[in-house]
Amino acid sequence: MGLFSFIFGRKEKKDNKVQSHRQEPRRNSEPVSSQYSHESSDWQNSSLEEGLDLEGTISKVLGCGILVDVGRGLGFVHVSNMSCGFLTKEDIAAYHEGQKVHVVVLGYNEKKQLQLGIKQILKCEYEEGEEIMVLVRRKSETNGLESITTDENHIKCFIPADELSWKQDKDADDFIGQSITVKVLRFNTGFKRLTGSIRQMTDPWTTPNDIKEGKCIEVRVTAHQDKGILISTINEGIPGRIFKNQITWLVADDDITNDDYPKINDIVRAVVTKFNPQAKKLNCSLRELQPNPWYSMQAGKVVSGTVINGEPGNYTVRLENGIKCKCGDKVKMPLRQSIEFMVKTVDTISRTAEVSKQAIDDNLQKMNTINDFFNNRVVRRHAFIIKGVVLFPQDVLCDGNPIAMPFALKFIDYVNSHPECLIKYKEIGEISTPQANYTRIMVDVRDLGYHASLSDIDALRNAEVNVRNIVTKTENGYIVQVACRLGYIAKGNLDATENIAEEQKARFVAFGDELCLDRIDIEHEDIEGSKAAESNTNLFHLDNDEIEVLDENDRAIIEAFEDSNPKVNKENINRVDLKLYVSYNPDTMPQLRNFLESDPDYFASNNFWLTSSKNEKDIQSICIYDHRNVMLVCSANDRFISVHDFYHDRQLAYAQQELNHNKHPLFLPANNLHLCKMFDVPGSFNAEEVRLNIARQYDIFTRILPNLSKKIIANKRTIGRDYITMSQYLKYQQNIERKRLQGIELTVDSNHIRVGAKEGSREVGLYVSDIQCGKFFTDESDTQSVKVLMNGDRKCQYIMIYRTDKPDEFFLFFKREVDLKAFKENGIIIQPNANVYHLQIQQESVSNFVDKSDMLTRLEKGEIKTPTTDNSFSFFDSKFNNVEPENNQPLAIRKAVGNKDIFLIQGPPGTGKTSVIVEIIRQLVKKGQRVLVCSQAHSAVRNIYDRLRKADNNINIGFLDEDDTMRPVSFKDHQLFLEHNINLVRELAHGNDDKAKLLCSEYEKTYSDYLQKKFSTMHKYLVQYFKDVVHDSTDVEKLITEFKEEIMHLAEKQNGFYAAGHVSSLQVVMATCIGIGTDRDIKNSGVRFDTLIVDEAGKANLAETNVPMQLASKYILVGDDNQLPPYMDSEDVKDFKLSDEAKGLDEVNVEEALGMSLFEYFLKHPQFPKENEVLLNYQYRMNPNLGDKISDLFYGGKLHNGRGTERQNCDMNGFPDAVTFIDTGETRNINKYNPYEVNQGNGSICNPCEIGIICQYIIPSLENLKQMNGDITIGIIAPYNAQVRELRKALKDRHSSLADCVYTIDNVQGQEYDIVIVSFVRAFALRAGKKVGFLDDLRRLNVALSRAKKKLIMVGNIPTLTNIGAHYKYHVDNRWQPVEIFKRIAADATLHHADLNSIDKLDKNNIRPGYVFKDSTIHYVQKGNRTCCYFDALVGNETLRFALPDNLGLTEGTQCDVRFIALHDKKSDRPVFGIADPVIVSHDADRGIVRLADGSEKSVVFNRGKLITILLTGDLAGVSLPLILKEGIAGLNYQKLKERALHFPHQPGDKVQGKVIAKTDKALYIDCHVALGTISTNYYKAKMLDVGDTVTCRLWKKKDNSMTVALNLI
Repeated sequence: MGLFSFIFGRKEKKDNKVQSHRQEPRRNSEPVSSQYSHESSDWQNSSLEEGLDLEGTISKVLGCGILVDVGRGLGFVHVSNMSCGFLTKEDIAAYHEGQKVHVVVLGYNEKKQLQLGIKQILKCEYEEGEEIMVLVRRKSETNGLESITTDENHIKCFIPADELSWKQDKDADDFIGQSITVKVLRFNTGFKRLTGSIRQMTDPWTTPNDIKEGKCIEVRVTAHQDKGILISTINEGIPGRIFKNQITWLVADDDITNDDYPKINDIVRAVVTKFNPQAKKLNCSLRELQPNPWYSMQAGKVVSGTVINGEPGNYTVRLENGIKCKCGDKVKMPLRQSIEFMVKTVDTISRTAEVSKQAIDDNLQKMNTINDFFNNRVVRRHAFIIKGVVLFPQDVLCDGNPIAMPFALKFIDYVNSHPECLIKYKEIGEISTPQANYTRIMVDVRDLGYHASLSDIDALRNAEVNVRNIVTKTENGYIVQVACRLGYIAKGNLDATENIAEEQKARFVAFGDELCLDRIDIEHEDIEGSKAAESNTNLFHLDNDEIEVLDENDRAIIEAFEDSNPKVNKENINRVDLKLYVSYNPDTMPQLRNFLESDPDYFASNNFWLTSSKNEKDIQSICIYDHRNVMLVCSANDRFISVHDFYHDRQLAYAQQELNHNKHPLFLPANNLHLCKMFDVPGSFNAEEVRLNIARQYDIFTRILPNLSKKIIANKRTIGRDYITMSQYLKYQQNIERKRLQGIELTVDSNHIRVGAKEGSREVGLYVSDIQCGKFFTDESDTQSVKVLMNGDRKCQYIMIYRTDKPDEFFLFFKREVDLKAFKENGIIIQPNANVYHLQIQQESVSNFVDKSDMLTRLEKGEIKTPTTDNSFSFFDSKFNNVEPENNQPLAIRKAVGNKDIFLIQGPPGTGKTSVIVEIIRQLVKKGQRVLVCSQAHSAVRNIYDRLRKADNNINIGFLDEDDTMRPVSFKDHQLFLEHNINLVRELAHGNDDKAKLLCSEYEKTYSDYLQKKFSTMHKYLVQYFKDVVHDSTDVEKLITEFKEEIMHLAEKQNGFYAAGHVSSLQVVMATCIGIGTDRDIKNSGVRFDTLIVDEAGKANLAETNVPMQLASKYILVGDDNQLPPYMDSEDVKDFKLSDEAKGLDEVNVEEALGMSLFEYFLKHPQFPKENEVLLNYQYRMNPNLGDKISDLFYGGKLHNGRGTERQNCDMNGFPDAVTFIDTGETRNINKYNPYEVNQGNGSICNPCEIGIICQYIIPSLENLKQMNGDITIGIIAPYNAQVRELRKALKDRHSSLADCVYTIDNVQGQEYDIVIVSFVRAFALRAGKKVGFLDDLRRLNVALSRAKKKLIMVGNIPTLTNIGAHYKYHVDNRWQPVEIFKRIAADATLHHADLNSIDKLDKNNIRPGYVFKDSTIHYVQKGNRTCCYFDALVGNETLRFALPDNLGLTEGTQCDVRFIALHDKKSDRPVFGIADPVIVSHDADRGIVRLADGSEKSVVFNRGKLITILLTGDLAGVSLPLILKEGIAGLNYQKLKERALHFPHQPGDKVQGKVIAKTDKALYIDCHVALGTISTNYYKAKMLDVGDTVTCRLWKKKDNSMTVALNLI
C-alpha cells in the first residue's frame, strides 16, 4: 500500500488522474494507523482550488511529513514541501500537534487526496547569472554538490560536477562545509530549487594562453554528444568541441558511435582547428594527429583484415590499417582470423569501402584456368554433347556476351562432369551429322547463378596500379593479374626488351566483362614531352587543352574508334558513314513487313538519326528514327543487329518516350541503312565491329566531347581557385548592395524641387531638398545611380544623384534631354538603382580570364612566352644612354618593347618607373602599336598622362579623366560646322569678306563648349586662305558639293560612328582599371589594344587587373610587391566568409586570394620565367643613408643609390642626421609622458605621447625650415586614421600650416617628400597575445619609410616595437622578420629619447626596491573630492614627489622613513612606496592607542570586523599590524594581510617562532612578525597554550586569498 492508503484507508482507483504537476514523487514513508482514515471522510467531496493559501492546524507529525487539518478535512505536507532547504528529523520534530501553520494547496493525487505545501508560500526570485553565497552541505550521488543559500530563503542549490571547475581538477569533498559564491544557472520557481556554478565565476577565455590554430594541445574529454565530444584544455580549462567527423579516419562519419569516442575524463592530444576567443569558440581534431590510411586504399588492392562481426552477405571487417569496412561475400567466414581481401570499392570522401575474399578466390581459379589453357596441362573436351544437344565454347556467354576461351573451355569441362547443372539454355540452331542430328544451344552463365566479385571499374579507370602476378606469357603478349582482375598486355605496348616485371606500374585501357580479359598498358617513363605533345595534337583533331583533360579510358575509346574510322574527327563526329545492315523477322513483326511492302526503299532512300544505349544488363540498343516519326528499335550484339520494335506513329507512348529521350542523335545519311530479313544479312557485314563503332561514336559525340569543355573549365578553375574566390566575393558585394537598397523609395513633391545648374558646371538638373535622399548613398560615396519617375508617368529615367555642400540638398542630373519643368511641377519618385555595374564588369572579367583565357594553364605548364631584348631602337630620353653600368632601366625598356606575352617590371621606391613607362609607350607607338595604360588609382594615371604629354605632344592620347580627349565630334556639331562652311564659302565667293569674318564670331557661340575654339579657328583659316586655294566658280561649287556629301555621310553613320572612329584614332588610351571597363564608348567601339601597361600593379587586386586585360593581347605590369597590397576590408571579408557565396571555398585562402595582386601572383609563381621580370635596381629619390637601409631591409641589398642622391640632404635644427629615431620607451610618467596608445574603439588607435613629441619637439624646427625654404616638402605619416585625425587637430590648434601635411600610409604610395615624420603609434605594456597589428605588414612599413628624400624622423616605442612577443612570425624566404626590421631601424638610426620619468631617474641613481628614504616629509593635497598623500625625496640632484596611500593616519609636515617597495603597481607604471605599520600600544575590546610611523601616538576606535574582533579578545600590545586609519577609526588592511600570508618567506615544513596574541575555541592566533598565523586547537598541546606564550611550530600551508598562514605545533 502507498502512503495515503495507510493514512486514509482508501482503495486505489485506477481511472483517477493526478491534478497537479507540482507534486514531487513521493518518498518512502512509515506506515500510519488507519485510525485517521475517518477524519477525511467528507473533504474529498469538495475540492480546493490549487494555489489557495490556508491556515491549518497540525493534526499529526510523521517521519515523512505532517498532517494538517485545514477545516475541510486533512491534507498532507510531505517533508520535501516543508522547506526549501535540507530538513533533519530534529527539524521535523520541531513541529507539534495543534500548531498553527500556513499552507498552500498543491492539488490532489490520483486518489483525490489533498496535498499541501509550506515552502511554496515563500516568495523569492533569482536571476540567471546572479551571484549568490551558498553553504555546501554534502556531495551528491553524481559527484556534484548539494548546498543551500545563506540568505533568509535557505533555498537548495545544486552544483553539477562539471560546474566545479573549468579544468575539472576540483574534488567535491574540498568544498563540503564551505561558504562559497556561485553563479545562478537556473531557478525552478515551482520547486524552489537553484542550479549554480562555481566555474562560471571565472572566464577561462580571458586567461593568457598560447593556443593557436594548428597547435597540438592536451585536452580532457568532458562529455559525449551525438555530434561529437565536449572537451576542455588542461592548462586553462577552456571549453571546446571535437566534431564527430574529426574523431577518426578509420570509420565513416555516419557510422561513428560512442565506442569510437575517447572515454569521459580521458586526457588526449588534439590539434586546434579553430580558435576564436572573442566568439568563445574552440574546435579541435583528433584525426589530424593520425595518419590517413585512406591515402593507401585503392580499388583492386589486396589487404589483410579480420572479420569482427556479421553474417554471410553482411560482414564487418577491420583491416590491418584500422579501417572498418563492409564485406558482402555470401560464404561463411571465420571470426577473428587474419584473411586476405581485395578492395572492391573505395570512397575516400565518405570514408567507406567494400572488400571481398571471394574475389581473390575467383581470381585464383581464373589464373589456374588460364595457365591450364596455355600450358595444355589437361586433355580437353571442346564441346558438351548429351541427349541430342550440343554446346560449343563460343556459345557460352556472360550477360549476353561471349567469354574468353579459357573460361569457356573450363565451363565445358564442368558441365561434362556435372550435366545436371545445365538447367537453362536457349536453342539457336540445328546441326546434322552422318551419325545424328543435334540441337545447338547457347548458355548464359548468369542464368546458372554465376557471380564474381570484382573491383569497381570506375575506381580503376584512371588509377595507376601495380602488376601483381604475371599469369602466363603468350606469343603476342602477357596475361597478368592487376588489381584482382585479369588483363592482357600486348607486346606492342612494351619497351624494346618486351619484358615486364611484377609490381611494374600499369593502367587499364579497356575493361572486359567478368569472364573476359581487360586491356592493359604498361606505364613507360622518360617519354619525351615534346613528342608526346606532337602525337596528342593529331588525335581526333583535339587541341592541347582537350588532350590535357582527356582521361585514359576516353582516350582509349577515341583511339579505338579512330583506328577503324580514320576519316572521322571531332569536326564530323555527328555523321555515321558506316553501312548498317539491320535484320528483322517478318513473321514476328507484321507491321514492319507491311510497311516495307508498301515502300520497299524507304529506309535506303531517306536520312535518319541514330542513338545508342545500354540497359542494366549491358545489352546494346540502337534507336533509328526520322522526321516522319518512323522508328526502329534494335538490339545489337557481336553476331547481328536486329529489330525488336517498330513504330511509325509518334503518338505511341513508347515511341514518344524514345524520341523525347534521344535529343542528341547521330546523323545517318541515305543509302547507309539497309533492312534485311533474318539470315539475309551479307556475310561480309561485321556486326561486332559496326555496333562497337556506333557505340563508341555515340559515346564520343554525346559524352566525351561535351565533357571535355566542362573539364577544361573545371581544370582552369582549379588552377585559378584564387580567381574563383574573387569572383564569388564580387557576387557577394553585388547582393549586399542590392539588399542595402531594397525597399527604399522616396516621393518628393514640387515644393521641395527646384531647377538649377550644378555648382561649378553648366550641367542643368533638379535640386531636391530632402535629407532622406542620403539613404541612397554608401558612407564613402558622393554620387549614386538612381531611377526617377515623374508622378503619373510610368517611364523611368536613369540618372545620377550627387551630394552637395548642404546636408539636406541633393542634385539630380539627367543624361538625356528631358522637360525638367514638368518633373518639377508634377513631383518625382526616386527609386534606387543598385550601383553594381562595376562589380559585374569585374566578375565577368575574372570569369573570362579563368574560363576563356589560356594564360593560367600556360603559366602552370611553364609555357609563358619569353621576351626578346629589342636593340633596334634609340631611346627618346637620352638619360637612358648615360645610366650606371649595372642599371636595369635600359634592359627593362628593351624587354618590354620586345614583350610577346606578359612582362613584369618591379619598381622599388624612387627607381624612375614613371620615366621608364613613358619611354616604353613612346617606343611602342613608334612601332605602330595601340597602347592602353591603366592603374588602380586616378593619381597614378594622371602622373603618366602629364609626363607623356610633356615628353611628346604629337601622340594622340585619350584620357578618360580628360573629357576633351575622349569626346568625339558630335553629329549635330559636325553637321552644323559643315553647313556654316557652305555659308562662308558662298559669302567669300561673292567677295563679302567682312561679313564672313562677322559670321565666324557668330558661329563660335553655336557649338558645344569643348568645340568652340577648335571649329572657330578652322572657320577663320577658311576665310584667311580662301583666295589662295579657290580660283574660280568651279572650285567653289566643288567645295560646296564636298561639304554636302560629307553631311549626307554623317547622317547615315550618326554619333556611334564618330565615337568608335575617335577611339580607333587614338594611339594611347589611359584610364583606371575599372573606368576602362565601364566606359561604354570603349566597349562599343570594339577596339583592341596591342599592349596593356598597368602601373601600381601590386596595389590592384586580381579582378581590377583582369578588367583591362580583356582589351589587350600583351601585358606589361609595373609594380612592387614590397609596397602596398590591394585594399581589403577585413570586416567585410569576415562577413563574406560566413555568406552563402563563400560556401565551398577554401576558408584559409580567402584573405590571401582577395588581398593578392596579379603582379604578385605571377612574380612568385614557380613556373613564371625569370626572363620575364626585371628589377629597377637604382633609386634616385633618397639620401644614400636612407636608401641603403631601405635596400637592406626590404630588397635584399639589390637596390643601389643612383647619381645625385648624395645631394639629397638639408639642415634642420636638432636633427643633423638623415635618419633619426625618437624613442618613447623610457617615458613612463603617466601624467606627463604616458607613452602608451589609446584605443578609441573599432580598431581606431592613437598615441597622444607621440603627438605631443611631434608637436612640441619636431614641428617648431620644421616650421622654421619652411620659412627659410618655402619649396621644402613635408609629409607626416601614421598607420592609423585616428592618429592622423588627432595629429591634424593638434596642429590646427597650434595654427600650424603643416596640418594639411598629415596622411595615412595608404594615401602616400607614389608620393615623395623632402622630410618625412613617421609616427608608429603602437606602444603598450607587454602582455601575452597583444600584437602591433599591421605594423607587421612590411609592405606598408616600406612605403612609410621610403617616402623621404632628404630626412626621415621616426617616433615610436622601441621596447614595444623590438619585442618579439609583440610581433607575428611570418614564413618568408630571404626576408627579415618584422621584429628584426625594427631592431635594425633602432640600431642604425640616430637615437633620441623623450624626457626621463621618475622610474628612469630612480634607476639612473641606483635606487632599487628596498631602499629607505630617511626622515621624509609627509604632505597632503586636495584634488577634487580626494585627498592625496605624497612625500618629497632627493634623487640625485633633483627633488621628486612620490605618492603614498592616504589612509596612513599621519599629519601634514610630519617626518618618517619611507621604503621603496616596487617598480610599479598593478594599475599603472607608478613606483610603489610604503611606511612602517602602526604598533598597538594598548587596547580594550573596542578602542586602543596606536604608535604611528613618525613616532606619534593616536587614540582610535576599532572597526568591528570579524578578524579584528577576535584579535582584540587577546593581547595585541606591541604587535605591529597593517591598519587603515581614517578619521580616528582603525581597521585591518585585509589586502596587505593576504599579500603577506601569500608571500610568507618560509616553505611548508620550515620552523617558525611566534607569540600567541589571541585564542578562540577553534584556533590560536600567532604573531609571526611578517604575517599572521593560526594553529587549530583540535590538538591537545594547542589547548594548553595561552595568550602571551611563545611557540615554535612548523609551517603547514599557505592558502590563496587567505589572511593567515596555517601552522602546526612541533
